[in-house]
Amino acid sequence: MIIEIQRYRIHGACCDSTLHIDGQHVCDCAENADYRIPTGLYDVELLYSSEAHRKVPTLIPADSSILVKYGCLPILKMGNGVHTNCKGQIIVGKYCIPGVVVRSRDAFMPLYNRINNSMRRGNIVQLKITEL
Repeated sequence: MIIEIQRYRIHGACCDSTLHIDGQHVCDCAENADYRIPTGLYDVELLYSSEAHRKVPTLIPADSSILVKYGCLPILKMGNGVHTNCKGQIIVGKYCIPGVVVRSRDAFMPLYNRINNSMRRGNIVQLKITEL
């Protein structure tokens, strides 16, 4: 399964994007523009995050220099705005205003379940980040 995040706006501290699976729009995303994850292809694993207090989709970069820059692996998680967002985190939900998403849990849980089910079937899950 290939998940694609397409960034379409970077304004100030806000970076807004959309998340697609198999070309179908799934949800919107936001991240802190100062700490946005570099574009590229990542393997996805479901790992426990002490900050999120649960397993979350974790991006495993091919280049370990990302770990040096952020000090941790990038993750997808629930949240509302980029100003409470830490380094290397993408929050999912429904777009509200630049840098803010709402109904994050409603977007995160189906996405998490879809990734988990795909992995259980033995599929490799990857995430591609692009900028429009």
